[in-house]
Amino acid sequence: MALEDSRERYGAVSRLLHWVTALLVTPQLVSTYMNSWQPGNAFSQVFQPWHATIGFGILGLLMLRVVWLLVQLSNRPPHQGKAVLIGHVSIYLLLLATPLSGILQGYGIRLFDRLVSKGIDTPFTDISQALHGPLAYILTVLVLGHIFMVLLHHGVHQDGTLNRMVGQAKS
Repeated sequence: MALEDSRERYGAVSRLLHWVTALLVTPQLVSTYMNSWQPGNAFSQVFQPWHATIGFGILGLLMLRVVWLLVQLSNRPPHQGKAVLIGHVSIYLLLLATPLSGILQGYGIRLFDRLVSKGIDTPFTDISQALHGPLAYILTVLVLGHIFMVLLHHGVHQDGTLNRMVGQAKS
């Protein structure tokens, strides 16, 4: 199993960063939506105390992903058009903006459900509070669109898109 990307498939590092990000983003979005639909539900009660910690994890992984992407740029499988590039860049930007808007809300910084920095009001507090939820909704739509397109390419076009991200060569 190659660590680096190739033109045929993503390497182990890219796949690990992708799937760990997906594993962190999923409970963030699901617990938040479930809490807004049914406040106090058991799933949200488990994940909500970890919301900020997971958000920091997503932010850290994003930084690693960007560095790895830049290092592997010439090795990666080619994008399949401008729409794919725009979709991926948009997801990356929202993976940056959503946690940052959470941090800048002025509630303080909590890691592992412990307050490590008191909240302060900044010029960005109000706009961050207003944007955090809508950014998460937009991210959700893009992630669902991403999943839909991968499944479409895998099932209908049969072009090996999914196989490249799970480590198999194009068939």
